[in-house]
Amino acid sequence: AEQQPQRQPERQAPVPQERQKPRDTSPEVQPRPEKEGPLKGKVIIIDPGHGEHDDGAHGHLNGKDVKEKDLVMPYSAMLVQKLRAAGAEVHLTRPVDRDGFLSLEDRTRLADGKQAHAVLRIHANHNDKSTVTGLETYWQDAHDKPLADAMYGGIINQTKQQNRQNDKVRHKVFKMDPAAPSALIEVGYMSNKDELKKISDPAYMNATTNG
Repeated sequence: AEQQPQRQPERQAPVPQERQKPRDTSPEVQPRPEKEGPLKGKVIIIDPGHGEHDDGAHGHLNGKDVKEKDLVMPYSAMLVQKLRAAGAEVHLTRPVDRDGFLSLEDRTRLADGKQAHAVLRIHANHNDKSTVTGLETYWQDAHDKPLADAMYGGIINQTKQQNRQNDKVRHKVFKMDPAAPSALIEVGYMSNKDELKKISDPAYMNATTNG
């Protein structure tokens, strides 16, 4: 009799595995850099001003409303990348890939909890007089002033931006007062159309964050 072919065992369908969520690699949760750099071992907090319900200042560019909370985010993202490339551990007070908000008290607690070495606060300004322009830098406590001076000098060197104040940096009292040296930079005036156009330019943002 003709030999029947042996029956092959049925293959079992593979059990579907749970699909893993893509890893979040936004600047807020990226792993600490492994490479060496001049800032290795330093913890830096980047504080983009305002967020969510708090728009900050407003300006108008090409028929569109520009909010300070949105304008400062590209500056912050560039700073994160450059500081991490230099070896620093960097944290943001609000994420760059979505709108968010922390109270000034919570921003202070974040900086102190991370035992930051420096806090860089990024803002843009507004004035009822549309002719007012210029860069402004502020410090609060005596140990903040060297950082404010360094920020001012670096940015002026890179951008040749005019400083509105007679002094290079000015003293101001803020509700946010972390233990680490902290300085606030007003990159320019959103109430001046020409300056808003300039500070919205990615090339200018790049030069500013190189400072």
